[in-house]
Amino acid sequence: MSDRLSIKAILVGALVDLLASLLGGFIAAVAAAVIVGLQADPGADQVGAISTAFAESVPLALIGIAAGSIGSIATGWVAARIAGARHVLHGTLAASVLLPWALWSAFVSVSPLPRGLAILLVPAGPALGALGGLIAARRAGPARA
Repeated sequence: MSDRLSIKAILVGALVDLLASLLGGFIAAVAAAVIVGLQADPGADQVGAISTAFAESVPLALIGIAAGSIGSIATGWVAARIAGARHVLHGTLAASVLLPWALWSAFVSVSPLPRGLAILLVPAGPALGALGGLIAARRAGPARA
C-alpha cells in the first residue's frame, strides 16, 4: 500500500460515476416514459412529452438525486478499494472528476427543482464520494482512512 495518489483508482472510480449517472438517467427516462404513457398516443411528440415530464415531475427529480447519490458513494468506494490507501481522498477525487458535467447540468437541465437547489447539490457528489471512501476505509481496518 502506498501513500501516493493512484491515478488508476481515481479514473476507474470516475468511470463508475459516469456509468452510474448514465444508468440513473436511463432509469429516469424509463420512469418518464411510463408516466407519459408512450403507448397511449403513437402520433404524439413523444420526446417533447418526456421532456415535459422531466420538467414537471418532482418524483423524477428525486429518482435522479437518489441515483446520483448512490453512484457517488459507489464511486468513492470503488476508487478507495482500488487505491488501498488514503481512502477518503481517493473517493473524493474520483467523485470530483465529473464536477464540470454536474455544474453544466445544473445550469442547463430541465428540472422541477429550483436552479439554486440544483447548484447547491453539485458539491454533494464529492462529499458522497468521500463517504464511499470512508466506508471502504472502515471495511479495510483501523487507521487506513
